[in-house]
Amino acid sequence: MTMIVFYVLTYFEKLKAAGFTEQQCKVQAEQAKLEAEAISQVIDEKLATKSDILLLQKDIKTLEYKL
Repeated sequence: MTMIVFYVLTYFEKLKAAGFTEQQCKVQAEQAKLEAEAISQVIDEKLATKSDILLLQKDIKTLEYKL
């Protein structure tokens, strides 16, 4: 599983320092965390890894050999 590191507390503190209310910071930080998790899920489900590509190359070579 792909892991996107997102530091909620750091983000919260930056928002707070920029003048956001505590409630605004909390909502923004929670939403950003959810978005990072969604991106991780998309990466895992939709992008091919090096292993996926190697397996595909092996399958192609096998098919070429059979032809």
